[in-house]
Amino acid sequence: MSLHEPSGLMVLTICVIASVIALVTPYWLESDDIINGRHHMGLFATCNANCCTWIFEDETWHLKYEPDLFISTQGLMLVGVLVGLVALLVAILALCCTCEKCNSNNAVAAFIIVGFLCMGSAVVVFGIKVSSEKEAKLKWDSESFVWFRWSYWIAIVAVGLALVSALMYSCKNRK
Repeated sequence: MSLHEPSGLMVLTICVIASVIALVTPYWLESDDIINGRHHMGLFATCNANCCTWIFEDETWHLKYEPDLFISTQGLMLVGVLVGLVALLVAILALCCTCEKCNSNNAVAAFIIVGFLCMGSAVVVFGIKVSSEKEAKLKWDSESFVWFRWSYWIAIVAVGLALVSALMYSCKNRK
């Protein structure tokens, strides 16, 4: 077992945990307007001071909040997380393999790269679209009414960790 194997697995595990947290938490955007007050939203929920409405409870939720943007971001993030989970499963099962000639590193790296591309596309498209159409800011200031929150930043960290773990698995056994 090389030094890259446990460290690659640790980075991949942290990446999957971060991407799951980013996917399910309702803190991708926060906005403050006169009509609705302050509320925050994620890919699957929107919340105000009193309660959260999940898309599973309200089928018209997407019609209110940019249906194409949220559906595409949800789909890409969900595929990225699922592919990351498959990569993690293959990497864990590879630790149990006693065969000297079998090498699952390339398969794990390929799964991670696909997850990286999906999640990276989701984060970039979401960021560009929300920045241009809703004039979202990177942080709160008195002149902006929409800004990115911590779930979005965790998604960006997960994308970076996916790239690092893909490079670690790709570079294994190279001489």
